[in-house]
Amino acid sequence: MTFAACQSAPHGAAGASAGSVSAAAPGVTVTERAETGPITAIAARGSELYAGTSRGLRRWDVASTAGPHALVANSRYTRDRIRRYYGREATVIEPPVDARRFASVPDRPPAGAGAGEPTYLCVSALVPYKRVELAVRAFAGRRARLVVVGDGPERERLAALAGPNVELRGRVGDAELDRLYAAAQAIIHPAVDDFGIVPVEALAAARPVVAFAEGGARDSVSEPETGTLFAEPTPEALGAAITRLEGMRFDPARLRAAALRFDQAEFERRFGAFVEGQVEARRGRRTGREVASA
Repeated sequence: MTFAACQSAPHGAAGASAGSVSAAAPGVTVTERAETGPITAIAARGSELYAGTSRGLRRWDVASTAGPHALVANSRYTRDRIRRYYGREATVIEPPVDARRFASVPDRPPAGAGAGEPTYLCVSALVPYKRVELAVRAFAGRRARLVVVGDGPERERLAALAGPNVELRGRVGDAELDRLYAAAQAIIHPAVDDFGIVPVEALAAARPVVAFAEGGARDSVSEPETGTLFAEPTPEALGAAITRLEGMRFDPARLRAAALRFDQAEFERRFGAFVEGQVEARRGRRTGREVASA
């Protein structure tokens, strides 16, 4: 019996690799497989060789997805893409986040944090599909500060775009990241991710999130409960969402509670129940066939 745990390939990136995940039930194989559905990331433009390879991989991709007995998606966004590209249903079980790690972050930024002006935090790899440029441009002319944590090939270009109120901090350790969460008014998440770990970590640290209204972040961020959303990938739309958030108040306990449904223990409970349910259902079908043929 085979399950496939699926996630979307990032926008603008090639499909991810496959690996295996152990399963407790004997005779059950769980494979972890990236949803390479729109495998055009490998590029159908260019030479005929690439075009032919892309078509062949798409056919293989769809055919191989028919093999698993059940599919698990890491978000509703991924589930919908599986349905659209493969014509199959998938159970949504979000990946685990160590939500309790951020319990020591204070409920609100300490007095004086940000030198009198609110500080916002963006935690991301600095690659094009993460769209950190939207955040950098959105803070042009604002009084608030933006701190960007992360590194990547976009760093030099983003530094050239950044105004005096934007700081590219680079890579930081866990202790420094916790300190930055503590000093932040909210977290900026402009990417379209298949799930989005950072928004959940932000909620676990009792910080609301300004997120793009597409992708896995929609599973954790809702307006006005846990943050604000922007529907157009423009600095102006992001800036408007930040302005809305500045007029809201958020309950820290409610933000932390929203993160707990993604905690490690909850993931283990839900995934274990899913596997057991699938095994029992298959045993029941097998028993029914044996009785019918007797």
